[in-house]
Amino acid sequence: MQLWQDADEPTIFYTYSWWNHADDLENYRISTLFQDTWGRVKNGSVRHPGLFRRTR
Repeated sequence: MQLWQDADEPTIFYTYSWWNHADDLENYRISTLFQDTWGRVKNGSVRHPGLFRRTR
């Protein structure tokens, strides 16, 4: 996973990650790490968080 910062809006950040299978992403989303981290990040967000899924 990588943390990216928007080139035009320095207060906007994105996480970028690669998953081999949808189940891998789902397991991460139900992990303690995700729940703890996202809970803190979400509380400090001004904008509504979004999710973008892509395939290669």
